[in-house]
Amino acid sequence: MFVIVIAIIVGLVMPLVAGNISFRVQSYTIAIFSAVLLRQWAAESFATEKENKTLESLLSTCVEVKITL
Repeated sequence: MFVIVIAIIVGLVMPLVAGNISFRVQSYTIAIFSAVLLRQWAAESFATEKENKTLESLLSTCVEVKITL
């Protein structure tokens, strides 16, 4: 939660303070925010699968990779 608050503050303040640097900071802010959301989503998905007792079958299922060019 703390990271999200910092990301929002930095995303709102930096465009007012700096010119070219603000683009990089905003990019980092979006990356951090995305990583936090992805982490939460992954944890929630694994918890749901474990709760439904389908995690073992999901992890032991073979996956076929097809590469098309």
